[in-house]
Amino acid sequence: MAQTCLKDTDVVILAGGLGTRLARELKGKPKLMAPIDGKPYLDFAVRWLRYFGANRIVLALGHLAAEIETYVDAHSYNGVEIICVVEQEPLGTAGGLAHACKSVKSDQILVMNGDSFVDADLCAFMESHRVSQVAGTLLCTLVQDRDRYGAVDIDDRGRIVGFQEKTANGTPGRINAGIYAMSSPLIKQVEELGRGSLEQDVFQKLPSGSLNAFSGTFDFLDIGSPEDYAKASAVFAPYLNRWSEIGL
Repeated sequence: MAQTCLKDTDVVILAGGLGTRLARELKGKPKLMAPIDGKPYLDFAVRWLRYFGANRIVLALGHLAAEIETYVDAHSYNGVEIICVVEQEPLGTAGGLAHACKSVKSDQILVMNGDSFVDADLCAFMESHRVSQVAGTLLCTLVQDRDRYGAVDIDDRGRIVGFQEKTANGTPGRINAGIYAMSSPLIKQVEELGRGSLEQDVFQKLPSGSLNAFSGTFDFLDIGSPEDYAKASAVFAPYLNRWSEIGL
């Protein structure tokens, strides 16, 4: 059964990057338009968010934005409002979010990287954020090779106390999965920064323990990498079947 926890929460999808890791597979397309079984990843992402009740999604675009805007204008998303916001120059993930927030209406938002999929309960994630009473919550997942992404250190309270850079050790660990819940104080801080990296210029600059972690072991794909993109069709198939059964 579909859920409703995101019905009053705007979702911002960060999709302004160049997609350089996937350039050969994309063949000149932006990452949100990466074809998976004949349809763009954007369609999958919208259905995923609709499952949790999202009805307003802001796309923070940059590189090749026109193709995405044209596609959105030509398609209906069953009551989901899609707003395209285009940066005129590369601003980084923090800058792209700051620019997109001019079109945000809700006091708290769900932010996700445009190339991340995590099979987590987003309603439980948002509830964890509410209960934590902090300005930001990161969705974290256990992976077998944390060094490909860099690791997150989490204390016994579920607070993030440190970030580790990428290494080549190939060890398991918790990583930032690219999905964030943010309340007004953190949104305002991002807007004041105006450009830069969310991870390096915002999250890592906050005092230790300022961010909450919603952590588990979830299916996780970074479709911006060729390795994960090749798996996408097989990984997404059960979700697409499940959503079709309930009319999404």
